[in-house]
Amino acid sequence: STRTLFSQKLEGLPVHDAHISVNQGPDGTINSVHSDYHRLVPAGPAQPILTDSEAEQIARTQAQVSSLRQPSIKELVWVRVPGDQARLAWRLTVFSEEPLDACLR
Repeated sequence: STRTLFSQKLEGLPVHDAHISVNQGPDGTINSVHSDYHRLVPAGPAQPILTDSEAEQIARTQAQVSSLRQPSIKELVWVRVPGDQARLAWRLTVFSEEPLDACLR
């Protein structure tokens, strides 16, 4: 069997949690298709309000993370908002020093 995953993009950037998954049998027959695709238009300018460093600082403060065991992963993505609009946001993975293996996403 084969599973093919397509990720939605808007203006060259990924849309958070927007995918199409196609599941096929060994002979290529499509068994199922799952879609989180939405027609979206940007709600406002295609520039984030915060820098990636500002977004990380807010996330670390809210999660009470004072030290990291490795650098955070930062990615600019579109997030769906009510209707058919999307806003830019930072998707962060913050690796805290303690407890080990904990992360905030």
